Amino acid sequence: MIKQQIKHFRLGLGILFLTFSGYYLPTYLQLQPVLAQATASQNTEADRLFQEAEQLVNNETTFIQAFRRYQQALRLYRQSGNTTKAIATQQRLETVLAAASSSLAEKFEQEIDQDEAAFFRQFPKTENNQTARQLGELAATQLGIPIVGRPGDSWTISESQQKAYEDIQGELRTYLEDQGQNSTSSFNEVPPKLRDYLEKNADTLTVIRTLLLNNESPRWGTDMSWISKGEPYRLPSYLGSVNLQRIFAIDMLHKQEQGKTKEVQETLEASWKLGQSFKNNPFFVGQLVSIISTRTQLGVMRKLDGLPRVWQQRLLEHDYRQSMLQTLTGESLSFRAYYRWLMNQPTTALEDSREEVGEEFANGYLGLGWLEWSESMQKNFLRWEAIAVYQSKAEMYKALAQENACTWNFTNWRSTKDPIYGAELDQNIYLSGGWERAGRLMVEMELTQKILQIKEMGADARNLPNLQSTICPNAQWAYQTERNGSSIALMPLPRWAAGVWPRLPLIYNW
Repeated sequence: MIKQQIKHFRLGLGILFLTFSGYYLPTYLQLQPVLAQATASQNTEADRLFQEAEQLVNNETTFIQAFRRYQQALRLYRQSGNTTKAIATQQRLETVLAAASSSLAEKFEQEIDQDEAAFFRQFPKTENNQTARQLGELAATQLGIPIVGRPGDSWTISESQQKAYEDIQGELRTYLEDQGQNSTSSFNEVPPKLRDYLEKNADTLTVIRTLLLNNESPRWGTDMSWISKGEPYRLPSYLGSVNLQRIFAIDMLHKQEQGKTKEVQETLEASWKLGQSFKNNPFFVGQLVSIISTRTQLGVMRKLDGLPRVWQQRLLEHDYRQSMLQTLTGESLSFRAYYRWLMNQPTTALEDSREEVGEEFANGYLGLGWLEWSESMQKNFLRWEAIAVYQSKAEMYKALAQENACTWNFTNWRSTKDPIYGAELDQNIYLSGGWERAGRLMVEMELTQKILQIKEMGADARNLPNLQSTICPNAQWAYQTERNGSSIALMPLPRWAAGVWPRLPLIYNW
């Protein structure tokens, strides 16, 4: 029953198809090589952790830190082969968990329950509205693209159209990425193969564009209640929306070539309306898709001429960093839900679920001697692990909200955290990386806004207003005029401005 839910817990599907980042396990969950003999350094470190745990365990405010240190000490003793101290630490941990105040656990759980209730109020259960249903059917049956795939969707996918899109998919993506890397408004001629695809599907694209322009924005059905119910849930697939956005993008460039300004602007409006329907999506995967789609739109907008001034305002109306942080709360709750589910399963459940949760994750706990523990110790451990995992993630995301995405560096940030939470950060590198990417997108949006202002002002662009960046504190957009043209770029450039893919240039030349 829980298999799909565990897959959501690991976010493997979303991370795999987006290739946004790898999945990193924290040090205390990773399977480490077992040494033949105890080493002095391992035992010294384990002794230090154990003593720290003893000092922290009797204080309610530091109980979680003690809990983590006992775990690390136990792991090090077992890895080094120090059986005597491993057994003693296991017994001490069992005693600590048995003696831990149930009222303290209840207090922490009630606080988390309040966060969970607030999250559910923010993201109540919804169904696809009529626009979403019609768009989903059109895209599936006419273009072979499932916009959002969920359990229960019954649209018939056009196999011939699906193959037609797959035949151009690679070339389409490469073409758009290449044009996006060009720091001017120019772009290469749309390749013949892509033009042929647009012409063959022109009527369908017109119908889809009209649907989006003349109706309310799509609303995609979501239901997060599985987090509290412990029911299986399968992640919706949002990849189809990215595919449709790429078709919109190439269509706009093709129409720009033809001088069809009105149709370009209508297609951009429709594309934006679709993209905005994901901006507050509660799923982490939904937020990543939102970033991809919006970056695709920005790359095209930089090439377009004569866009109405309203677009200059729209570009910075929404803070994608905040949306990402809201979604990460849901991810924290889903981690907690997994541990709570595990509490009610047979003692072999962790070992039996290796395939779903991954060998490294399962071995991380089994390496603590899990199968040798009493059932009561396992239950108590999982109860506190659910609390500890949620609390540590909540603290991290609260801290992220205060950071500057333009100067933020994971390695430096990790070094400032408690060693135990620092290890927890390793598990969350793909999640904190999502927040970082949202910040990068905001910087790219700010430059796109400047580009639209420059195009509107023409020769007066040297008087460009608001050169101070609103996204990067202590940075500004520097305007320069030289004999061969003018440019605007962010100064100083963030460290990630070079060599980070995918991205758009933070300089514009004209």
